This record gives sequence, structure tokens and C-alpha cells, in this order.
Amino acid sequence: MSVEWLDHPVDKDYSAAARFLSLMWGPAVTSDAVLSLQQAPVTQRRANDILRAAGLEARPKSDPSVRKDFDRIKAGTQLSPVLLVADGNRCVIADGYHRVSAVYHYDEDADIRCVLTYLPQ
Repeated sequence: MSVEWLDHPVDKDYSAAARFLSLMWGPAVTSDAVLSLQQAPVTQRRANDILRAAGLEARPKSDPSVRKDFDRIKAGTQLSPVLLVADGNRCVIADGYHRVSAVYHYDEDADIRCVLTYLPQ
């Protein structure tokens, strides 16, 4: 059984990404990053590669949000693609860390549908 994905991220994911990114970058950079995400194509990357590029470990399977997404995977429910922003040194999971973690626990080599954009260096 493979992980099922929506064709495109849902609108609320972009506002969640903006809230998160605004903690790291100023308003102009955050706005540019979100606009770029909205215009970027959907692609795929492996769960373990996303976590490595972000310098993160998967959240534990016992995390309530991870458990919820893991159960959605097992039920065949489509997940919203993850939003990623690369800033030259790392890849930031702007929205979807729990989804990445759930997929990792399901199959660390599984492809994750994502939108990836790059900030100018």
C-alpha cells in the first residue's frame, strides 16, 4: 500500500508555512518564500532525504499529530503535499513536519509529494 497524496497543497498550509517562516525570516523574505511556494510545481522527495536535508529527526510515532497522519496513511486518506524551502544551507520544512514524520515511520524510503522552492542566495 502506498501513501496517497492530494494533487496540490490545501490553502491553509500556505498560511501555516507563513506563520512558521516568519519566526526565522523577516516579512519580505517570508512573503517571497510563500509566493514562490504557491507558484512552484509539485515534485517528490524521499522521506528520509527530507529529514536529513532539514537536519531533523522524525517526530516520534507516539506524537498525536504524527499518529493521526499515520492512521490516515493506513486508511488510504490523501495527505496534503509538504511545503519545503531551501535557503542554500538547508531545507526548511515550512509546513508538513508531522506528515513527513508519519510517512517516515510508515516507510522511510517512501516518496513524499512536496512543493520545493529555493530562496535566492
